[in-house]
Amino acid sequence: ILIPVLSVSCDYRSSVRYGDTVSISVCTTRFNGIKLDLAYEIRDKKSNELRAKGTTSHCFLDKSFHPIQL
Repeated sequence: ILIPVLSVSCDYRSSVRYGDTVSISVCTTRFNGIKLDLAYEIRDKKSNELRAKGTTSHCFLDKSFHPIQL
């Protein structure tokens, strides 16, 4: 099964610097068996400040690059 990325978006809120520890949470926002959308939040581990949020969209393909339903 191949899972290519169809689209990506990211909204940067504040900088993350070398040595910072962050927490990344991911949740499924849509799944119809063929397409999958995920939402991400990146937060500072100490302050819980939102550093960035984004989304990705994916689909599922067979080795011949044809869509498959899971």
